[in-house]
Amino acid sequence: MWMGSLVVKEGLVMSAPLSTSPRRPRRLGRTLLLLLGGVLGMLLLVLVLLPYVISLDGVKAQIAAQTEAALRRRVDIGQARVQLLTGLGAAFEEVTIHNPSGWQQPDFVKVRTLSVKVAFLPLLRRKIEVSQLTLNNGNIFLERDAQGRMNYTDLVAPEPTDKATTPTPLLQIPLTVPGRWPPCLSPK
Repeated sequence: MWMGSLVVKEGLVMSAPLSTSPRRPRRLGRTLLLLLGGVLGMLLLVLVLLPYVISLDGVKAQIAAQTEAALRRRVDIGQARVQLLTGLGAAFEEVTIHNPSGWQQPDFVKVRTLSVKVAFLPLLRRKIEVSQLTLNNGNIFLERDAQGRMNYTDLVAPEPTDKATTPTPLLQIPLTVPGRWPPCLSPK
């Protein structure tokens, strides 16, 4: 569409275009909007792809070793991946905590997915605070042996330690159970 004005001067028709200055800010605004959208799109793409790029195999082995030492049981962890979009954390697939030898069931706990979310601000102070722990599709196998001991009593019984050394807990999660333990679960 042509926007201009006609000027008639001594029998000649001349055209003069209108000023194009209002178009430039509109073009500049569109360009800035497209540029901002592109940057946000790239940032979102990086956030989506980052969990598939970062490998947690070294951390997975360290977590498994520390958990085995704390529980005094064998621990197997499958694939580990970073979680960013649902909160800062990690997800571990196929986590198994084994029973000590001598029990009928080889596994004590078997979980398909264990998700651990951490608080962001304490990380800046070099502290890890677990804000959420989610277990999906898991089983806990509780057994009682012929002597009446449960397969979890070694986990709740205090460990004999030297008075000079005090162990540092791997992870402390406050847990309160209202009421009494059911008779089948009470440690003897």
